[in-house]
This record gives sequence, structure tokens and C-alpha cells, in this order.
Amino acid sequence: MATFLQTADAQDVYIFVQHSGTASALQTALNAALGGTSVQCFADAAAAGNALVVDSSATVFSVPANSYVGRNKGKWLVRTAAKMAGGANTDFTPFTP
Repeated sequence: MATFLQTADAQDVYIFVQHSGTASALQTALNAALGGTSVQCFADAAAAGNALVVDSSATVFSVPANSYVGRNKGKWLVRTAAKMAGGANTDFTPFTP
């Protein structure tokens, strides 16, 4: 048996990584998940525990600790862990092809 996703919905599939350690670990995880080395992460001096993410197009944003950061077609999203668990009150549901 195979699981299929309707092609029209494929554009809405995001790859997310959880920021659960250091900014350096987040950078490594994002670059591995996204298949490149175009993301840099630094400790956010303005918010303890947050990581600043800088991509190759000079987009900069802060990711709180334990939150998820995802990308699809150049668009970044940051969501709390509670919004990633799946179910009626969440923004995303895990998908395993």
C-alpha cells in the first residue's frame, strides 16, 4: 500500500525543523533538511533562547526556543510546538509519505 498526496496540494507541503538546542544545531538541521547551505543561524541577543535565522536572500527572523521553523518555495513559517501536533486546533499535521 502507498500513500499519495494530490498533486495540487503538493505546493503546500512544508519541511519543518524544531529549534530545540543551539542556534548552530538549528543551522545544521535546516541546511540538512533543505538540501543546501544557504541558511545561517545565530543566538538572538534581543531574546534569550531565540535563534536568528538568515537565509541567502537576506531574510532575517527570530525563532523562539522549542518552536518549529519551516520553508516552502521561499516562504518561511515559524510555529509553536502546540500548533504542530495535528488535530483540530493546529496549523499543521505530520505527514509521512
